Amino acid sequence: MVAHGRGARLLAFVAAVVAVGGLALARTSSDAGAVPAATSPPGVRAAAASSAPGVRGATGTAAGVGIPKPSPATAKARRRRARADATTLLGRVRLPAGAEQLSSEPTGDGGTLSRPPSRPAITSTLVDEHTWWRVPGSPASALDYLGAHPPRGGKLRESAAQGTGRRDIVSGYDGFVWPPVGRLLGSRELFVQVTKLTGGGTGVRVDAQVQWIIPRPVSERIPRGVHEVDVTRAAPGEAPSLEVKVVSPHKIRALVAMVDALEIVQPGAYACPALPASGPIVTFTFRPSDGGTVLARASEPSSAREPTTSCDPMTFSIRGRPQTPLLGGAAVVGKAGRLLGVHLQTPPSQRPGTATGTPG
Repeated sequence: MVAHGRGARLLAFVAAVVAVGGLALARTSSDAGAVPAATSPPGVRAAAASSAPGVRGATGTAAGVGIPKPSPATAKARRRRARADATTLLGRVRLPAGAEQLSSEPTGDGGTLSRPPSRPAITSTLVDEHTWWRVPGSPASALDYLGAHPPRGGKLRESAAQGTGRRDIVSGYDGFVWPPVGRLLGSRELFVQVTKLTGGGTGVRVDAQVQWIIPRPVSERIPRGVHEVDVTRAAPGEAPSLEVKVVSPHKIRALVAMVDALEIVQPGAYACPALPASGPIVTFTFRPSDGGTVLARASEPSSAREPTTSCDPMTFSIRGRPQTPLLGGAAVVGKAGRLLGVHLQTPPSQRPGTATGTPG
């Protein structure tokens, strides 16, 4: 297998995946084209199945555990929205002159185009719309045309091919991505797969894969009645290096709003890099009164930066009961620090100094 074209790269095999979320979505793939099973962003190394002392790697828990199930009406509406978006993405593909759309898989493809070249490991929120085509010329010429005429708005993310050389490609594909759509649609991808047909010409399969976002339930938000927020930064098992008691009503409302605005992690199997197991954690404890019972608690590694993933989510609990982890916690830590006039975030692997305070 060879990589080809416009910053293309071979997909890296990921040794370990972690349930629910992470830096690189693990994907299943068809045998045709020898496409590897998972991808990693440039510069990201997957965690090995076993980790060195003091390093947190993949957990190996079942994907999708703890994700709330949306109501049938919500699921139906979001699935419909994802399908409409997938249809739109399909319409953005430009193929060579003489392309003929087919009603079924083209004959002579050896079964290569019977399934997409890549697919998320978890498909509970996935919509996949696809079309088949026959185009004149070779697979290499089809990919060259696609490179010169990419789908509008799409960014080439992955590209792979099978053959002895760039001009002798038997089959291959290009994968394009689009940004998420608000809090409705997450991953939006388009795969254009080509293969040589025994009767001449090139067979093409185009897949638009869109994943809709499961919304955060209203029940998983901070209860009313918060009159104090205790903010701490501490390494696990150690005394806090920073403590702040927040009693100002408008600052309390701002902190509650920050956490309540976050979305939950989504179903999926992901590859995570090795992360320090003893790094400082910033914790927000929401109470009804000074030293009162805990209404809710949210925690995020102080060294985390956006975009956060399920490798470094904000953990969240209500009255001691764990809730679905949240995405965007690093932004909350940064905003909260500016609101309170303290430095909550720390660079990776840096131990913070000690500070305490009670802003107005």
